[in-house]
Amino acid sequence: MNRVFGTDSVAYRVIAFASGSAWITVLWLVTSAPLVTAGPAAVALHDAAAALVRGDRYGWRDFARSVWRHRRAGFLTGLSLGVAWLACIAAAIATRTAPLAGGSLFVVAVMLSVASVLAPVAILRTAPGRGALRTMCLVALTQPGRSLLVTALWAAAAAGVLFLPFQYAVLVALLSPAGVASVSVLLLANLSITAPMPPATGSAVAPSAPAVATPAAAPFSSRTPTTSGVSR
Repeated sequence: MNRVFGTDSVAYRVIAFASGSAWITVLWLVTSAPLVTAGPAAVALHDAAAALVRGDRYGWRDFARSVWRHRRAGFLTGLSLGVAWLACIAAAIATRTAPLAGGSLFVVAVMLSVASVLAPVAILRTAPGRGALRTMCLVALTQPGRSLLVTALWAAAAAGVLFLPFQYAVLVALLSPAGVASVSVLLLANLSITAPMPPATGSAVAPSAPAVATPAAAPFSSRTPTTSGVSR
């Protein structure tokens, strides 16, 4: 029984990840409600998803601090996402009367959607003093396939919420945001289970301090690891 339901079992980890994903999604929805905080909240969602993958403790206070810390840089995410939605609506309207203009607007909407997907990871990868826009361009140019894959996953999640039956749509809405954000940081930030999130290529990295013998600490975060990964 311990092998099936113990804290080291696959079933326990799946349940812990699912519950953590649902909790992070609730935090993301609450902090995105004012709309003007949608960008910083998206960055905090990816920050929390990275902590969830690693098993780090990440509570609502950490989420709120992340939203506040990325309030300026997160504007890039909110702007690209908002303009992408407007472009989609304009494309749907224009297609009926001017197919060429509608198609052009649809292409713009796709490009802005990719930008809104890349922006949170770019912000988390950007070293102090560097522009997130430059990092986002580097990620898009060096990892185009992964960028499109993550964008397709977000689009599939949105389609599931819109078109699936209500009970399934609620399940997708609770699990997909944190789940897709976890895939995003794993693919686009080259995040591993044992290594911290690397800065983008060409970004400034502070010189490392002389090695000092210290007790082993948890990677990527100074927060205390926990089995569930998310604290409430």
